[in-house]
Amino acid sequence: MSDKTPVKLRALLKWPTSNIPLVFKVFRLCNCTQIFSCNVTYKFVLSKRTWIALIPLVLALLTTLVHISGSLNWLQTNWSVKPPLENWRFVLVGYIGLLYGIIAVAILHANRVIKDGVKMLNSCLESELKLIREGNVSRSNLYFVVIGGILTLTFLTTPLLVGLMNLVQPCMPPLLSSVMILDCKDWEHDGDSGFWMRLALGIAEFYAWMLTIGMIGISVYITLLFPVEIKLLLLEVLVKKKPQLGSRLNRRELSLYRILQLLSTYQNNAWCQPSMQLCIGGIVVCETVSLYILVTSYHRIPLSVLFVFIICALDCGIVIQVIFNILSYPYTKSCDFIDSMKSVDGTKWVKYFMRSCQPSKLSMGDGGFFDRLTSFVLWQLSINNLITLVLM
Repeated sequence: MSDKTPVKLRALLKWPTSNIPLVFKVFRLCNCTQIFSCNVTYKFVLSKRTWIALIPLVLALLTTLVHISGSLNWLQTNWSVKPPLENWRFVLVGYIGLLYGIIAVAILHANRVIKDGVKMLNSCLESELKLIREGNVSRSNLYFVVIGGILTLTFLTTPLLVGLMNLVQPCMPPLLSSVMILDCKDWEHDGDSGFWMRLALGIAEFYAWMLTIGMIGISVYITLLFPVEIKLLLLEVLVKKKPQLGSRLNRRELSLYRILQLLSTYQNNAWCQPSMQLCIGGIVVCETVSLYILVTSYHRIPLSVLFVFIICALDCGIVIQVIFNILSYPYTKSCDFIDSMKSVDGTKWVKYFMRSCQPSKLSMGDGGFFDRLTSFVLWQLSINNLITLVLM
C-alpha cells in the first residue's frame, strides 16, 4: 500500500487483528433498543436494575405482544371468509405472529440468564486477550468478519425497508397496520389513512424490526458464534504446539484445554432450555416460510416485501449452512486433538490428563449436539416443510 494513502483509509483497509472490536461494535449496534440491560466498555457489564432501565424491556415486550395479537386477530377474522383466501396469506400472517412470539420468549429468557451470558462473554474476552498477549492470534477469521458485515447490513436495511413500506402500502403484511388499526379492505388498500398516520406507524414498525433483528443478531453472532470462535482459536493453538505438549515443561499450554471446557460449560449454561430449541426452530421456520413466499407469491407482493423475504431467506440460509456448520467444529476438532494426543510420547501426567478430557460439545437442547450432519438435517427439515406447504 502506498505511503500516500490517507491514515484513516489505511485503518479501514487493515484486516482486524482481533475479534473483540468487531464484537463490541455489533453488540452496540444491535442493542441500540436496550433490550439487554448490559453495557460495553472494555468488557460486558450488567446495568443496574432500576425502573428506568426496565422501560426498554417493557416497551419491547408490549411491541411483540401487540404484533402477536394483530396476527391472531387477522387469522380469526379471515379464517372462514367466503371465498376463501389463498394459503400463502395465512402462512405469511401466521409466520409473523410466530416470529414475534419467539422474540418475546427470547427476550424474557435472555434477561433470565443474562448473568450467565455476561460471564461467558467476559471469559471469551479474557481468553482471546490471553492468546493475543502470548502471540498466538494475529488476525480474525474471514467468515467471522463477513458474517458480522452481513448482520450489520441486514440491521441497517430491513427495518428501513419495512418502515418505508408503511408509507406506500400500509395494508400489506408483515405490517401491524395491515392486521389491526387501519380499516383495510384488502392488502393493496391504503386503509383510508393520511400521511402522518402512515409515518407514525412506519416509525413503530421501524422500531419493531430493529428489535427483532437486534435480538437475533446478538443471540446468533455474539452469544453463539463468538464463543465458538474463541474455542476454535484455543484448539488451533493446542494443535500447533502438540509436539511439545508431552513434556513436563508444557503443562501450562496443555491447560488451555481446561479453558476450552469451561467455555463450553458456560455456553451450554447460557443456552439452556428453551433457548436453543427456539433459535433452531425459529431459523428453520423463517427459512421455510421465506422460500415459500418467494416460490409461490413473488409476483403478487410489492417489491419492498419481496426484498425483505429475499434478505430473510439468504440470512437464514447462511445461518443453517455456514454458522450451524461452524458450531460443529469444536466437537470434531477436539475429538481429533484428543485422539492425536494418544500417540504423543508424554509423561504419565499428560496421559492421565488427556483421559480426563472430553470433546467440546454444544448442546442442541434435545439431548443431541452440533456435529457434521446438523446443517444437512436442518436443510432437509426446511425443504420437507416447504414441500408440505406448497402441496397444501
